[in-house]
Amino acid sequence: MANGQGIFMDTTGSIYEGEWVDDLQHGYGKETWNNGEITFEGNYERAKKMGHGRYDWSNGSYYEGNF
Repeated sequence: MANGQGIFMDTTGSIYEGEWVDDLQHGYGKETWNNGEITFEGNYERAKKMGHGRYDWSNGSYYEGNF
């Protein structure tokens, strides 16, 4: 099982870099989709976005707040 810091890339090229607990995203991390066009950076709790975080889109728009 993944525990601690790590990087995961799926077959579509999406990437998660951050903290893991028992194979789940847990703690602070960053996800990137669509070849970098969309990112989320923030906190996760048992693989769910939880607490403060920020979504960024390639057109410059973003959402920052609580999840």
